[in-house]
Amino acid sequence: MEVKNIYEALKTAPEDPKVNIKHALVVEGKNIGYHVAEVSQQVQAHVHRNGDEIYHVLKGEGLMHVGKVTFKGDKPVKVVWAPPVKVKPDDVFNITEGHAHSLKNTGKTPLIISFICPHTHLTTDRSIVDNPS
Repeated sequence: MEVKNIYEALKTAPEDPKVNIKHALVVEGKNIGYHVAEVSQQVQAHVHRNGDEIYHVLKGEGLMHVGKVTFKGDKPVKVVWAPPVKVKPDDVFNITEGHAHSLKNTGKTPLIISFICPHTHLTTDRSIVDNPS
């Protein structure tokens, strides 16, 4: 068994330019991973077709935007955004598959989150959509 520290992993984490976060895979399971990310401004809105994504806010404050996506084939064509929800340290929540999501940092320091999701969420199962207005 290997034990890792999420903050140490984040120190050397690369930028993910597709969604505007600094990101590290901390623990890799058979079909899922435990990730940590730093959000300096806003996560680019995106959607996953297969599997939920569980978030845990570790540090900072933000607004979580979630919207139901309509697809035409495999392509997202419309997002109906719900009102944003304020999130803070120790908040946890689930983003259901087929829902676009974007987390905006509203604090003065980086927003640090962890999330658990299928490996495909960062490779083949991620479609970028327009950020909510």
